[in-house]
Amino acid sequence: MKKSKATSTRLSISAMAIVAIGAWAFAIITGSAAPASSSVDQAALAQCMSQQKGNCEAQVPGLAECMAEQRLDCNESAYAQRQASFGPAQAGAATMTEAQAVAAVLALGRAPANAPVVAREMTLSAYQQMTGEQANPAISPDRLVWVVTVHAPMLTPGTPQHSGQLKQVYTVVFDAISSQGIEMCIGCEALTS
Repeated sequence: MKKSKATSTRLSISAMAIVAIGAWAFAIITGSAAPASSSVDQAALAQCMSQQKGNCEAQVPGLAECMAEQRLDCNESAYAQRQASFGPAQAGAATMTEAQAVAAVLALGRAPANAPVVAREMTLSAYQQMTGEQANPAISPDRLVWVVTVHAPMLTPGTPQHSGQLKQVYTVVFDAISSQGIEMCIGCEALTS
């Protein structure tokens, strides 16, 4: 996968993630996928998220450390739900169309309709082989996905210490059956043509 000259930002898209950006929620995905994290106070995390407090990392014991390790299982409930939702693909299931995947990606990045886009349907394992990236182990590798690369500006999520960086390309991976976003890489060009 071709990445921009500056560092790219890889994100896992999840409705139950910790950090919210616009109508989507994201969690960093580049780290380990070890079994459930006993270091995070799951009851405090659930309470913080239900109250929609803005800074759960600072309020929930163990969460900041778990996120710093870039683990996928800091929120054990969301991790278990993802495993249940993204099991092996069912034969004959209706799938997202290319037009739907492209429209969703353009809307996500607020990219212009005429932005250069490359989209391809494949299995998650084919995407992993193509990019060399480890996908979320809670998602079955035989799931059909849409991989969509857009050449349009997108800002990486900032942190309290650093502002976001503007990248000129991004790639989003959607589960083709549920139409849910699985992964996003700001600054990555997974597909070139």
